[in-house]
Amino acid sequence: MINWNDPKSKVSKHFTVKDVTKGDPKRIPQGLKNRRNAKKLARRLDDVVDEWGKLVINSWNRDPVSNARVGGAPNSQHLYGGAADIKLARATATKQLNFEREMDRTWKGGVGRGIKSGKGFTHLDVGPNRRWDY
Repeated sequence: MINWNDPKSKVSKHFTVKDVTKGDPKRIPQGLKNRRNAKKLARRLDDVVDEWGKLVINSWNRDPVSNARVGGAPNSQHLYGGAADIKLARATATKQLNFEREMDRTWKGGVGRGIKSGKGFTHLDVGPNRRWDY
């Protein structure tokens, strides 16, 4: 059972509530569906970590104010616990780009290509299958 008020509580094998919320209580996923989305994404990202190594989470769940502040889409998957902006920890630029290309090819859900375009992160979500560049 996840204690969403405890930043150290495990959401999955590799991720905690702090990863999902960036340590901000306003970013705790609200409602059962959003919490399920966060757990689903965490489990899928566990597989990514197992294959590619540690991830740096730039942003995961967002409350509407945080989403607006960063210029997030009005119906962003971040609002529903189902999206994360990530990059590989301690990876070369070439490895980051290879990672993004592999996610573009294999990820079931949304992929925003930010490494390829120079933004420094890749967006992955559990929403519909779609692709875009930042």
